[in-house]
This record gives sequence, structure tokens and C-alpha cells, in this order.
Amino acid sequence: MPEHRRGGPAYVAVPLARAPSRAFLLTLAAPGLALSLAITIVSVYAPPVIAQLSSPGVAGAIIGAEGVFALLVPVAVGSRSDRTRSRLGSRMPFLAAGAVLVVAALVVLPATQSLLVVAVALCVFYLGYFCAYAPYRALYPDCVDPAHQGRALGMQSTLREVGLGLALVGGGILFATGRALPFLVAAAVTAVVMAAFVATVRDPALGPAPELGPLDAMARRPGAWRASLEIVRRRGDVRRLLAANALWELAQAALKSFAVLFVTEGLGRSASFASLIFAVVAATAVAAALAGGRMADRRGFRALVLPGVLLYGSGAVALGLTQSVVVLAAVPVLAFAAALTSTLSFAWLSRLAAREEHGLTAGLFGLSQGAGIVVGPVLAGLAVEVARPVLPGTDGYAAIFLVVGVAVLASFALVLRVPDDPGPADPG
Repeated sequence: MPEHRRGGPAYVAVPLARAPSRAFLLTLAAPGLALSLAITIVSVYAPPVIAQLSSPGVAGAIIGAEGVFALLVPVAVGSRSDRTRSRLGSRMPFLAAGAVLVVAALVVLPATQSLLVVAVALCVFYLGYFCAYAPYRALYPDCVDPAHQGRALGMQSTLREVGLGLALVGGGILFATGRALPFLVAAAVTAVVMAAFVATVRDPALGPAPELGPLDAMARRPGAWRASLEIVRRRGDVRRLLAANALWELAQAALKSFAVLFVTEGLGRSASFASLIFAVVAATAVAAALAGGRMADRRGFRALVLPGVLLYGSGAVALGLTQSVVVLAAVPVLAFAAALTSTLSFAWLSRLAAREEHGLTAGLFGLSQGAGIVVGPVLAGLAVEVARPVLPGTDGYAAIFLVVGVAVLASFALVLRVPDDPGPADPG
């Protein structure tokens, strides 16, 4: 199993029979915080910037471009990073290029009064974000043995949730001071973290080319999408887990899009009260990320995800059928279950697909996320409109929890057929 020693200026992956050090895992997880901070700042504070230049509907349509990039970029970039060799390695060139695009877009976004420039800057941001994220995810199976990936990705999820919390709480304070400040701070954090990461973490591909798995011959042929379809066709376990992840992302996207409106419009509470709820959710998610990774390495993924899915899904349905503010007392429990599934999903996939191309696998994971990001807000919005006569106590907004609950419960049958570890070929 790989261990990670500090050798000179860089961390180097070397095959030792010890678990990865905490210092290395923190270093490997740092870009998760920076990218989470950046994407949350854009998702939350770009719409008000756009709304000053146009209508809220146009703002929503422009922000919705994220789903398009999430569908198209990860597979292509992840697959290309599997076949790239450079003096920076195979993943780092894409990470560095993506970071440059993200930082440039964050600087330009609040500095212009042109709707066209804002739209272009957002497209550049999403291109850079997804260009960096798929190769970054692929570094985990590159550098960390499957037996320790639950702990490693749990650390990353923890820092990702910290980035989310900083953006939601600190970003609001900065935005009230000056609309450019949250974007500039996110740009500075991203630039520093990503530059330090590229400088201190050595891409394993700098050494001998890694031994490829069953796709060795196919890796030499062009066509990321063809290779992706081949994995999905050949690996039933991977296919089912990707489908389940798409449903989980659908649920999360629906919640992110309408959670504020549920609290402020549906329950009639203040925006500051909504911020308090989000702080509780962020703290609970950090706790789930910290506990989930280690527990999965010891007990297996199914033992945690299956009960988590049942709790998450059934609790969301219950919230959708109740129109009292008392339902908010159940939010921490649901947040814990939701964070547990999102924390473990890629670690589980990495273990199942350890012998596949890591970049392509990370790209497929990003593709499943993109599908959920595109569909979730649309379904939730339609559900709110349809449910307004039926759920007048929340002006229909409680229906978003019905969408969430049904999607999460639908994933149970898929996860039930996914093993903890890769077995014989599974075409079913």
C-alpha cells in the first residue's frame, strides 16, 4: 500500500506498509477547501451581482450553466489526465490550468457592469473548476491505498464542508461590506492553496508510468466517452453506484436551490435565522465527514450508507408532509445522514474501480454529479409550483423534501447491489 514521505520539497508516493500520515492527508485535502469556498461564493453571491444587471430569471439561467460544464468537462479532462505525461506529472497540469481560470474569473466577476462579461466569466469559472476537480479527485486513488481511502476522503470532505461554511458565513459579511470582497478573497485563497499544493505534492506520474488495469489497450485509443461507456457497460457495480450518486446529487442540488426560500418564504423566518440553520448543517456535515471516513475503512461502506440512505430519505419525506417549524429540529439528523452519503460515495467508487483508469473514473463520478445538478433544481421547482394548493402552510416549498426523499429512497435498491470491494466481472 502506498505511504507518503516528505522528500525534499515535495511529498512523494512510495510503497510502504503504513497508513498515510495525517500531514499528507491534510495537504492532499487542502484544494477541497479552496474549491468548495470558490464554488459556494459563486453559487450564492453571483446571482445578486447578475440581478443588478438583469432579471432573477436570467441570473438563474446563467448560474445553471454549471450543470452543462459538469456534464461535459470531467470525463474528457479526467480521461486525458490518465494519458498525460509532463514534468509536472499527469494530474497537476490540469489542476494548475484550472486554478488559473478559476482565479481569473473570480477577479473579473464583480469588476464589470456588462452582463455579457459576467456570463463569460462564469463560463470560464465553471470550465476551470471542473477542469481542476476531476484530476484532483483522481490523485486520491493514485496516492492512497484503497484500504485507507475512506479516511483520506473523509479528511477532504471535512475541509470541503469547512470551505462551504466559511463561504456561507464569512461571505455574507464580506458581501455586505463590498460586493467584490467575497470574490477577491476566494480568488486569493484559491491562488495560494493551489500554488502551494502544486509545489509541495509530487504527482506519482513523475515516476514510472503506473501499471494500468483492464483498460490498458483501450487507454491507447482516443475517445474518452467510448472508454466511459465501456466501463459503465462492463461494470454493473460501478454503474449502480454512479446512478445512486446521481440521485444523491439531485437531492442535494434541490436542497441548495430552495433551502433559503423554504425557511424565509415557506416558514416565514428571517434570513438571519436561515443562516443559523445553515451553520448547524455545516457543523453537522463536518462531524459526519470526520467520523464517516474512518468508520467506512473499518466497517465497510454498505454498513454505513444503507442505513444512512434510509434515514435521509424517510426523514426528508416526513419533512415534506409536515408544515410546522418544528420540522427544523430534525435537520441536524438529516444533515448527518446526507453528509455521510456524499462523503463516502467517491471513496467507495475508488475502491471498486481501483484497477480502472483513475482519471476516467473521477470523470464518470463528475458526470453523475452533473446529471443530478441539472435535474434536481428543475424537479424541485416544478414540485413547489404543483404543491402550492396542497401545501399552503409553506407555500408549496415543503415539496422540495418530497423530491429529495423520493430520490434518496430510490437509490436504496441500487446501493443494495453494490459490494464493498471489487469482485469478479459484474455485467448485471
